[in-house]
Amino acid sequence: SFADYENEFDELVQAMPEDGLIVYNADDPGLVKLAHKSNISQASFGFDDAANFKIENIQYGREYTTIEVLNNFSKNVSAHLMGLTEDYKIQLPGKINVYNALAVIATLRTLGFSQDQIALELLSYQGVKRRFEVVGEKNGVIIVDDYAHHPTAVRETLEAARLKYFPQISNSQSSISKLWAVFEPHTFSRTKATLEYLVKAFDTADEVLISEIYPAREKASAATIKSEEVVERIKAENKTSNIRLVHNKQAALNILKAELKSGDVVVVMAVGDFNRLGYELKKSLG
Repeated sequence: SFADYENEFDELVQAMPEDGLIVYNADDPGLVKLAHKSNISQASFGFDDAANFKIENIQYGREYTTIEVLNNFSKNVSAHLMGLTEDYKIQLPGKINVYNALAVIATLRTLGFSQDQIALELLSYQGVKRRFEVVGEKNGVIIVDDYAHHPTAVRETLEAARLKYFPQISNSQSSISKLWAVFEPHTFSRTKATLEYLVKAFDTADEVLISEIYPAREKASAATIKSEEVVERIKAENKTSNIRLVHNKQAALNILKAELKSGDVVVVMAVGDFNRLGYELKKSLG
């Protein structure tokens, strides 16, 4: 439950040494509450006015995301009075990566690193394997591979793709180019437990291919939910995307090869049988 999840963070905060530092997201009421229960030194970040490191502006671009940060933690009085911001650029797209970068900025600025030091490292950081990893571009089609296997990660990954590649176009507007989502649900128990949130995770996509559920450690004979149910529930919730079930990786490849057009973006989110689909798609196109 969420209470169990929150208790783990509470125990972590309470176990902090006296000379420790807690850096937290001020936009999350739960984290604010936990942080305020401790007397350990703290630095907060977010879009909220109360944050020590506050986002003032974001510009999402195809190559970089530019963020302006108001450093309320600094003792530079004149900078506060003038509302001076610190500028940073990151290669990774989406709001979730803005938060990640902001956490880094808040931590390192609090520890005494200079803006220039942090800006240089953030600018050169290309991310980690299978987190919005651009597999490549073939015949004008961009292929992205991601490890997303729960609703929040799916939603944030697709929103990041929309911001990066279609910044002026929503999926409710007429567009020649499409954002494709290929998702492999992970385990029957996780899929059933998170279905309420999963059905809302694909709103950003134009075309959605849902595979059979990957059982991982679970036995297919003990399945508590079927892929057909997942697809029907998503269809009922999502009125803007085209949702389809694919029974195997070859079926997904066949649809993609037949329907993809130059300018389309494909985001593959899988942890099981489909986890090489992006690479196989790149090889098979053209």
